[in-house]
This record gives sequence, C-alpha cells and structure tokens, in this order.
Amino acid sequence: LTFALARRAIVVGDIYQLEPIWNLTESDELFLLDRVGIDQLDPAYSAARGSVMQVAQRATAFGLPDPERERPAGIPLMAHYRCRETIIGYCRELIYHDDLRPMRKDEKSLCPYPPMTWVAVEDSTAQRMNSSWINEREAEEIVGWLVDEKDRLINQYKNPNIAQIVAIIAPFRAQADLIRARVAKHPELGQEVARNMTINTVHALQGAEMPVVAFSVTQTQPPFFANGSPEIKPNMLNVAVSRAQDAFVLFASPDVLQQESTNKAAKEPLSLLVDYLHRKGQRLYPRELVIIESPQKAEHITRALGRTARILATEGHFLEIAAWPKGKEPQWAESNAAFTGRLAVALRDAGQLDWLVLATDDDRDGEEIAWHVLRYVERLSPRLLLRTIRMRFHDLAPDSLRRARASAQPGVDLRRVQASILKRLADYRFMERTQQAVGQRVGRNQLATLSYLETASIPDPQRYRVVLHGSLADHPVTAYVVSSPSATAPAPWVNQETAFHQVAKLAVHHSLPVQAVLSVERDFPPFPPQTTARFLISGWRRYGWRPQESAQHLQNLYWGRYNTTIKAGGGPA
Repeated sequence: LTFALARRAIVVGDIYQLEPIWNLTESDELFLLDRVGIDQLDPAYSAARGSVMQVAQRATAFGLPDPERERPAGIPLMAHYRCRETIIGYCRELIYHDDLRPMRKDEKSLCPYPPMTWVAVEDSTAQRMNSSWINEREAEEIVGWLVDEKDRLINQYKNPNIAQIVAIIAPFRAQADLIRARVAKHPELGQEVARNMTINTVHALQGAEMPVVAFSVTQTQPPFFANGSPEIKPNMLNVAVSRAQDAFVLFASPDVLQQESTNKAAKEPLSLLVDYLHRKGQRLYPRELVIIESPQKAEHITRALGRTARILATEGHFLEIAAWPKGKEPQWAESNAAFTGRLAVALRDAGQLDWLVLATDDDRDGEEIAWHVLRYVERLSPRLLLRTIRMRFHDLAPDSLRRARASAQPGVDLRRVQASILKRLADYRFMERTQQAVGQRVGRNQLATLSYLETASIPDPQRYRVVLHGSLADHPVTAYVVSSPSATAPAPWVNQETAFHQVAKLAVHHSLPVQAVLSVERDFPPFPPQTTARFLISGWRRYGWRPQESAQHLQNLYWGRYNTTIKAGGGPA
C-alpha cells in the first residue's frame, strides 16, 4: 500500500546483508503462479525469495548493473567508516571489491588485538541439537577467553561495562544459548553479564556494531551454515565480520582453520575467510610455545603465563643413544614419538608464534633437552630460532614464573650440554659392559641406588602374620591370630620368629573353635609412590636434612655418585 500511493521511493539497503525471513515457501509460490497462469517470475518479485531492495534495483534509473563485477544497479555507498581497514577488507574481497573504500586505518583503535584474529579450539566436536548445532569445547573456550580478557578490555576502553565492548555471535541458536548459559554460570561473569551482553545469532547484530566481535563457527565439517541447502551464500559472514569495529575473533576447530579455498571463483565464504585470516590476520593465542620436561608443571605454568602460552612436555629426554660405533658419532633415536609428533604439529604454525620458550629444568639434563629441541626446530622451522629464548625457573609460584619469563634470554649453556652428553655417552659404554657381564643393561645411577639399598642399615622388611582359612556352619571364615583376646583383627604384623611360634602353638592345640586349614602368608605392605616432595619430607624426618640437602642427595643418586651408605645427620659416609 505504501508504494501504491507513492510517486517516487528511495530504498536504502544491501542485498548482501541477511535476507528477509519469508513466510511463503517456493513450492507454495509455484502453486499460486500456476493458478493465475504465470509461467516465469523475476526472482526479485518473488514472495519466497525476493525483497523490496531487489525490486528497487530492477526499477531504478540510477546506475547500471555491472555483471562482471557483480554490482547491481543503484547508487552504491562508497565510503565505509565503521570497521578498521583489515576487517572490512574481507568483505571487499568477498562482495564489494573496489566499490567500497575503507576510511578507518588499522592503527586508530583502543583495542589490544589485531583487527582479524582466530583461535584454534583443540578437541572441538560439533553435535546435532534437533535442527541446530552446538559445540561444547568452543563454548568453553570462548567463556574462558572472556574471563581472562575482561579486565584488560575494560581498562583499554575505559568502560566498566564489558557488554558494551564484546559481542558473541554464532550461526546457530542452540550454540548461542549454550554460550549464554555458560556465561551466566561462571562466577566471574554471572547472570547480569549474560543478560546484558549480546550473545546471540548473527541476526541479532544486523544493523548494529560492537568494538570486539567473537564468532563461534560451531560446525567442524562442511557444508557450513547451509542447513541442508547446497548453496552457501556470503550474507551471514559478511554481516558477522562487518559488525566488528576494532577486532573480529574467529573460534573454530583446527580442521576448519586448515581448509584451503581451492576455487576462489566459487566464493565459499568460510573458506575465503580462512584464507584471508592467514594472509591478513594473526592467531590471537597461543603466541608462545613453551617446552618443559614434566607434564605436572603444565597447569602451573599455564595459570601463570595465561592463554598466550601453549605448553608441551618432553617427559624427560626424548632422544636416546641408539648406537655408538667406535670412532664415529653417536646415533640418536626418538624415545618419545608422542612429543616429537606434537612438536611437529605445533611448528606448522611457527609463523604465528612470537616466541619459542625453552623452559626445561635448570640443570645439565634440562640444558641438553633444550639443545635437542633447538636442533629439531632448526630442521623444521629455522626462522623460529631467531625468536627462541631460554627460561630458567626454580619454583612454581605464579609471580616467580612470570619473572622467569620476563628475564628469559636467547641461547643455551653449551658447557652444560657437553657435560650432559658426555655423561650419557659414558653411561652408554657402562651399560654395554653390564650387558656383557650380567646379561642385562644396568645404568650407573641404577647400580648406585641398588648398591646403597644393599649396604644401608634398613630394618628387615620381612613381616608376617598368621591367617586361618576355614568354615563355620558351611560358611567360609577367615581368622587372624592375635596376641591377646582384646586385640582386633586383622592382626598386627609380627616378625618371622613370632609367626612360627604362633603356628607351632596352634598345631598342638586340639580345641580350635574353627575347623581350619592353617597357612602362613607373607605379605609386604604397599609402598606409596615416591615423589620429590615425599623424599624431602622423609629426609627431614629421618636424617634432619634441610630440603636443599635432600635435593642434593637425590641428585647424587640420579647422577650415580654414591657407592656407600648414607649416615643419619651426616650425609654420605
């Protein structure tokens, strides 16, 4: 009715924004066209596919369409002021080309992030939720990122309301609902943030803008965002990306981020976005690859250094001497293929790393491990060597770890490396001799420990108790021999002489209340696994050693220095 009463109309819009939601299906429309005798209808006038903007473009006398550049008729808006240049650059490559001129330079922003960034969400798995999709890992990662970065973004923008800085969008309603629920449950965010922040589908941001937009791809395999349709239009990603004023952050599985656009003419939007991110953007995190020895330290280091650090643990030496022919160089072989495999995968994106941090233990073995990592990196990604530093730390307190990271310097101590390799070469020859002598390879440190156990004054570990197995009223019964009527079973441990004496007394006693089969069980109590902390505690309780002294004795055993016993209070005899 509006257009029927108008002589002229100015229609403002963009057919590459999100399309209208039609109430009429194409099959319904074909039925109606057949009823009124219309064989063909221009799609612009379709009640199931068209829009007012398309009709206006057909009718306008201003501007001619350019099919080669896919530019419709009309007067295009030439200047774009909302987004930083690199952000709108994707939309230009996708749709607008040179018709749209970016007016904001990348440098003019309060945002601490690059304009176009991404996060590879490990172990990402998409699940069907009725007609929609969810991805638990992506939701978890986005909420974790928001928690870690909230204060930083608030300080940068000098705005206490994070809901006015960040929007989180997804192509699927179920994923948006999942993220909102996770935000509401998190103690550092809560219901108020979940209620006020834009956490919705892309449609919720059409016509709006936000300094930082995080986008959850959700799916991990194509077709993406198609909902069963073979045609994937550029509208959704065009809107999603162009809502971000300062930074667009894509959260997706590694498989999605490694996909290549083999047919750019086809303009599959997500594939082109991945290409664009790798050419013009940066990975948001991790920006550092941190190599440590013990995986038990990974959680502490991650907590101290944040999401910017990716931790890989070697679990000790990952290379061993496989052979050492006389007069030749030793031949090394991988002893931890899992670590070298993870390292190779991490180095594929070496260009997205600011630093390789060698944080192995600050001793001779740790220095050698760091040196072997350097040689591995030199083979796979030599340019990364220019961005490699050595981090040395001696405790796991967060502040200490951050100070150690801040003071990290290039290079390893080659004297320590040489000393460690020389020790391992000597051990290799030593084990060759033990193999010849006793038929088994025994290391120098193992031999020292066994020697200490053999000569140390340790109480006899052989402890006994007597157990009776029998039956009472056809029910199986187990009884323990105790030293007095008031004692409770199971019986306390006794030495061998006492146990045999108890058995002898039972053997001559003829009035046992239980018809029993007598047996003696030798039972060693379970020994708890030893850790460094337990060793330090035991050293203090048994010998009065301070932690530094206990650690030195432990290191001596590791190096194979001991060949005598340890005296209480006085160290090695």
